[in-house]
Amino acid sequence: MRILAVVVLYYVITGPGVLMGETPGLYHEYSRDTILGFTRHLVRNGEYYRASVELERLAVFYPSTISIEQYSVSHMFLLMKGHQYRQVAASGNIDSGGPAACVRTLLRSDAMLYASSYQDSAALLVNPGMQCDSTFGAYFWKRRYVASLLGNRPEEASALLETNNLPPDILQKKQLYRDMLSYSEGKLSRTVAPWKALWAGAVPGLGYACAGNRPTGIVAFVMVSVLSALTVASFKTDNEPLGVCFGAVAAFFYSGSIAGGYLEAKRNNRIIRENLRDSLCGDAGFAEDWDRLNNEYGLSLSEK
Repeated sequence: MRILAVVVLYYVITGPGVLMGETPGLYHEYSRDTILGFTRHLVRNGEYYRASVELERLAVFYPSTISIEQYSVSHMFLLMKGHQYRQVAASGNIDSGGPAACVRTLLRSDAMLYASSYQDSAALLVNPGMQCDSTFGAYFWKRRYVASLLGNRPEEASALLETNNLPPDILQKKQLYRDMLSYSEGKLSRTVAPWKALWAGAVPGLGYACAGNRPTGIVAFVMVSVLSALTVASFKTDNEPLGVCFGAVAAFFYSGSIAGGYLEAKRNNRIIRENLRDSLCGDAGFAEDWDRLNNEYGLSLSEK
């Protein structure tokens, strides 16, 4: 027991020095510079989720190296780069508020967009629950503008664009945002209300055609028409068992055509909105904003 107590006392005394990288050996790989260097190596290779784990290790082992605000920003930044959007969207704000909380709000709203939660993203931007200074004005403006475009609210987007107090960064690229408005209107005009495709499905295959999938609509029309004709012919020739069989199959394809048109419209709308979202966020420079915000308010993870 006396020997054990001595060993424990030794590691209690020398442990901090070992973790600080002052003592070579087993724990040298966990020195501050080693962890930070490995984190930057992972970022450079696009392994963002692993980098977020190493960042967490750095925050636990060396809390004086990175503040809770820096950690919260950089951790969320790495999750965004790693496409962990739902995890970011579900995270809450840190208690301390300040610039870090504003950055986290921006990243959360972006995560909601990329997770296709457009209404939640717009609601967060309208009521962020904090006051952010003017340095965040352009960031918030861009996201409100994109949210209005994705929400198919062109009047709101036009009002945002024609206001007299546009942030300077936005004013310099005003034509770009005008083009984004025109582009989004053209894209969203191709969406179809699912209920319209549902009613159009009363005519076999027309629901698919209404939803933008004409080849499937033609196939559905031919199948239902042929099976219906075979059903009628079977009953006219007193072949009732075969008529019942063909009739059941025809009813199956007909009901499938109605439901298929509705589902096809929803799928087509989702694809159009996702493609539009990716295009608008790319044109607005959301990914570049993430890098800029992390370098300014988080821990710089660029290679040194």
